[in-house]
Amino acid sequence: MVVPSIMFTHVPLTEYKEAYDAAEKSGKIIHGQRCEKECPPEEEDELFETILALGSTKGYFCGHEHRNDYVVEKEGIRLSYGQCCK
Repeated sequence: MVVPSIMFTHVPLTEYKEAYDAAEKSGKIIHGQRCEKECPPEEEDELFETILALGSTKGYFCGHEHRNDYVVEKEGIRLSYGQCCK
């Protein structure tokens, strides 16, 4: 049995930019907007591919860019930004 999960991290995945660009073109931005460039890690990893392979993660949340507040979807996973908290 696969237990649904969500992930909270500081830095976005590379797929955030790809997903936002695609959602913007198709008019499928779920919420919010891009207010600054995404800054994922410079080195390539396979985290998104691993998330897909495991099949449990339904949402990935980050907050590295404090002005972005968007939510988009890529391959069934919601990629979400949370703004800064004070």
